[in-house]
Amino acid sequence: EIETGEFVSLTIMDVNNQNYEGDTGPSIIRTERGDGTLIDTAVVNGFELLPIRFSQLEMVKSTSLAGELSKLTVSFATSGFISRGSRLRIDFSGENADRDGSAWNLVASGPVIPSEWLLSIPPGSKTIDLFYDGADRISPDEVTSIEVFNVGNPNYVQTVVYVVLLLTPGVGSVSSHRDSDTLSYTVGNLSKVERPTVSPPTLASSEGPMTVTLRPQNPVPIDGKIQVDLPSGFTFVTPCEAIAIEGINGTLEFEVGRFGCGGLRSAMILRMGDGDEVLAGASVVLELNTI
Repeated sequence: EIETGEFVSLTIMDVNNQNYEGDTGPSIIRTERGDGTLIDTAVVNGFELLPIRFSQLEMVKSTSLAGELSKLTVSFATSGFISRGSRLRIDFSGENADRDGSAWNLVASGPVIPSEWLLSIPPGSKTIDLFYDGADRISPDEVTSIEVFNVGNPNYVQTVVYVVLLLTPGVGSVSSHRDSDTLSYTVGNLSKVERPTVSPPTLASSEGPMTVTLRPQNPVPIDGKIQVDLPSGFTFVTPCEAIAIEGINGTLEFEVGRFGCGGLRSAMILRMGDGDEVLAGASVVLELNTI
């Protein structure tokens, strides 16, 4: 038997810590007789567990073109185990919405690879959650890559800081496992831009209408604009007018002046005042009078 006052030291192997950081709470140690009768008991204060940290984090989009659907690949590793029920949360609120701030169009319809990660978009939020449903824990410093298909890029050129959090399972747990990565989005190219036709087409110092045909790769919002910069030798003849022949449902307000290009080119800015946005890929035909 253990004598009264004798010092006892025990080492218990392979104890799993709780899944979240913070105070562990107290432990209770007790001694009993063989029949279960309590001899002594003591409460031992808990200790503070440090949070798991991202040791690696990288986000990559298959295309950086604004307004496009892309594949999002998130690669990460952590300093601790990732258990079943953990969530990887990606915050998209850094993306600028439409220019009036009223619309924010996060699209993420999956699928997700590997299948152990389940996609969820909390209602009304600007985040996507990826739930880990694997049978085995992910080991510390093991690199995990998750591919999420059909994720919408923002519609405008911008640089976005995405905050990524690892939320571990546990009652009342508040995770501080967070890091961030930055992605930049570029402007799209106008396609089907035909050489402007001027009537009469080959006579210098003449006047006539100009027809401009284009197909935007990204949507043009209701408050957007289309700007036409003329070659340096061309000017607009007042009073001038802009007519939408095809592709724009609504009124056009226009302004003529020397915008951009060092003020060396005459330009017309056509602002959409109402109606519908111009959809990506829509054919737009404009007639500018008089050049």
